[in-house]
This record gives sequence, C-alpha cells and structure tokens, in this order.
Amino acid sequence: MVSTIKQTLCALMIVVIVGSQYALALPTDRTIIYEIHETPSDPKTTVAWTVELELKAADSTSADDIGWEIQVIRITDEGAQAEWCEVNPYENGGDNLWWLSHADGNNPTVEEFTEPPLIQGTATNATNDLDYDFEGTVYTPPAPPQQPPYPVTSLLCYTFHIVGEPDPEADEDDEPADTNDDAGNP
Repeated sequence: MVSTIKQTLCALMIVVIVGSQYALALPTDRTIIYEIHETPSDPKTTVAWTVELELKAADSTSADDIGWEIQVIRITDEGAQAEWCEVNPYENGGDNLWWLSHADGNNPTVEEFTEPPLIQGTATNATNDLDYDFEGTVYTPPAPPQQPPYPVTSLLCYTFHIVGEPDPEADEDDEPADTNDDAGNP
C-alpha cells in the first residue's frame, strides 16, 4: 500500500512540473491596434475608427500555442474624438481565450493577430453606449504587381452603432485595416 501511494505522488509531481513549464514561459502582454481608414483600402485617407485589443497571455498548450485573454476592447471614432471601452468583452462559450499558434510563442508577431475572433457587445463611455460587432477574416493579398494597402493588413467585418442613434446602413463587405501594436510595429 505504501509503495502505491509513493508512485501516485511521483506521478502527480511530474504532471504539475510539466504542466507549469508553459505557464512560466508566456509572452508579455500586448495591445494590437486596427486602424480603419475613411476609404479602407487607401492608406492616404484619414483613420476613421481605431480598435485596440489589450491582450494578456493567459494559457498555453505548448510553447507556441497561446490562449490570449482580451482584457479590454477600446473603440475610437477618430472624427468625433469619442472613445468607448468594454472590459473582458470576449466570450466563446469555453475558456474565453483567443487561441493562436505562433511561429515563436516567446515572440509573437503582429502578423499573427490579423484575424481577431468575433467580439460582440456594448462598450461604454461617459455620455453614451456603442453596440459593436468586430471580427477578422482571412486576407488574400492582391496578385502582383499590386501590393496590400498596409504593411500588415487585416480584413475586418464590423458594425459600430451608437445606442439611440438611427441604425447605420448595413455594409456586408469585409474591409482591409492597418494592423500594428502599441510599439508601432507593423
């Protein structure tokens, strides 16, 4: 009986040590910024909307497969200089993490964040609320010699609607957006 208990304890200790090695190696928090231009495919036009996702690496299943917690979504109407925020906006019916496979889990690149999951909710500010849907889809660059409009391009489907104002016209087209991080890395 005593040897059975010792074997069980050894097995449990190995599981705990192996399972925690990835928790210790999680990458640093980051903010990913999506800039939606007035004419989305024209980088020379002004930025109409900015969407920022504050991310925290919360879990991993391997050194390169990271589950990101979307801690805050911040949506800014650049023309009106109005900003709305929602804390913990992402719910996927499971662990509420945005799972990504990175080429190097210790050094995720902006390019790996170009397809954000569907995030829906109501963000708030001091004067009104903003209902939103926001999601990235696969971006297919144009055939050469044409170039993508931005160094890192996301293809986004979104709706922003200020509560109490008339409904916006539905725009069913996904639109390109400039994608970078809080350090200005494309």
